Amino acid sequence: MFRRLITVMAAICLIVSAMIPIASAEEERQQLMVLNANVPMNLQPSQDSEPLIIDGTVQYFLLNGIYEITQIVDVSEQEKWYGVMFGDEQEYTEVFINSVNVELLDMVFEKSMKEQKFPDDYLTLLRSLHRLHPDWNFISFHNNIKWNTMVEKESVLRKNLVSGSNIYLRSTQEGAYDPVTGEFIPLDGTSWYQANSETIAYYMDPRNFLNETNIFMFLQLSFNNNEGDNLVQQILNNTFMAGNDPVDNKKYARIFYEAGQKADTSPIYLATLAKQESGVNGSSATTGQAFTYNGKTYSGLYNFFNIGASSGADNWKKGLIFANGGEDGSLTTYERPWTSPQKAIRGGAQWITKGYISRGQDTMYLQKFNCTSYSTYSHQYMTNVMAAYSQSKIMFNTYKNNSALDLQLNFRIPVYLEMPEKTALPTSISYPPSPNDPDPQDIYTGDFIVDLDLSNEDGYLSGFQLGTTYRQLQDKIKLINSTATLKIETEGREVDDDTPLSSGQVLSYTTADGTSTYTIVIRGDLDGDGKISTRDYLIFRKVLLGITEIRGAGQKAAMFDGDSKPSTKGYLLLRKHLLGVSQIKQ
Repeated sequence: MFRRLITVMAAICLIVSAMIPIASAEEERQQLMVLNANVPMNLQPSQDSEPLIIDGTVQYFLLNGIYEITQIVDVSEQEKWYGVMFGDEQEYTEVFINSVNVELLDMVFEKSMKEQKFPDDYLTLLRSLHRLHPDWNFISFHNNIKWNTMVEKESVLRKNLVSGSNIYLRSTQEGAYDPVTGEFIPLDGTSWYQANSETIAYYMDPRNFLNETNIFMFLQLSFNNNEGDNLVQQILNNTFMAGNDPVDNKKYARIFYEAGQKADTSPIYLATLAKQESGVNGSSATTGQAFTYNGKTYSGLYNFFNIGASSGADNWKKGLIFANGGEDGSLTTYERPWTSPQKAIRGGAQWITKGYISRGQDTMYLQKFNCTSYSTYSHQYMTNVMAAYSQSKIMFNTYKNNSALDLQLNFRIPVYLEMPEKTALPTSISYPPSPNDPDPQDIYTGDFIVDLDLSNEDGYLSGFQLGTTYRQLQDKIKLINSTATLKIETEGREVDDDTPLSSGQVLSYTTADGTSTYTIVIRGDLDGDGKISTRDYLIFRKVLLGITEIRGAGQKAAMFDGDSKPSTKGYLLLRKHLLGVSQIKQ
């Protein structure tokens, strides 16, 4: 064991270059990773040891830093220390760290990850998963696509959609937002809107989902003999597919298993996909009901995966026409016509395998974000930008509930070129100006309540568009009256510019004539967070049951269309808003 003290000059260099792990010689040495922050580099294997000090500064191990072990010191059965080198091959010293602060690395795993060229930020997350499940295999997929190129291609209109009341996730690009009316444009049904680029980037970034639950979006979907009927049944419980199908009187779980076995595709994935596409209660595409399409009536058709159901009104009918083999029934591939659930599931599995899995789109992620060489950026199965994320949670719970998480599973994980440091969901929105905005002098009276079409009821001000921020309202006020000032406060403190308007905020409007003060009301925002969420729904329910009482702006937010108090009518309006059936009128 060689050991030298660091010279003063070398110490100065080390402060600049920080810690450099010593390269192994001909054979690989055992390595450790530091798990805790603020751990000093001790000069001796003892809690009482002096730390390494360079130019008066105590030196600390880097959190998640990796070091090669030079020696192991067993002080007692309960206390162990590891020696590691600090410096480079010319100038270094040996320092010590207690075993409670480290984890020994699996060198076979490390070598595999290095050979596959996983980036460091991927590797840190994969190490944690490897500790939990040593039999899981992680396979890098270097697609040689620049990150910004992929985001641009995925931001094409109608390729990635979002639902729900969070407008920050929506795009204001041309065709997705009407700047004249100030309304978002539904692109599928009445509740699916174009996702903006930030939202797409977040759900497309593999690093956001390298955790025990969401890693399943990267699970390779080939058939696994260990995935029996019992695992499939766990997915189908509490759904319309929990028992037998209505045509052949056969267990749905068995149908999915046999369909997966025949198509060489995971039956767990097939059941998960059917549950997401059809819902827990089924859909118009799973009942065999009669319907009319182009003047002709059809019945007894099934499509559990919504294959062929392109976006638009009555898209389920298009899916059932596909199930029929076309309007004239002349197409017989994939066992069409699908006149029973068994045929639809079996034929749909073959279609998915041939169309996606056998072409390299062999994970839920790649079926949503196609970065493979086959029809890159297109040939994507789902428009829901969160589809792979949602499916991964179902898959994880299925494996977990059946004690199957430690099976040998393969995860194929994309790596892009020139990836950003991180991605995050947006928390604000920027609206484009209306191309037909007239001269403010021609349209504004100077009374901001009248000009913004607001309603003042005993000092409670409502009528603001959901999601409007403090900054956006300030900009509008400047157009109405350039000398007026606006201030919005919560509990006596002025809010940040990007804060959305919310129930209970105090608005002060000051002109040469004085200051007027109002309390803001956002209909449906009972809890005052500026959003309409399930939390508001639960509060409303407790109010109606007499469990909770709300007053002031919260009570006003629960009153719709002239209500004198919170009512079941308002409760149902809130429920429809959350389901995307209709929007609450502010």
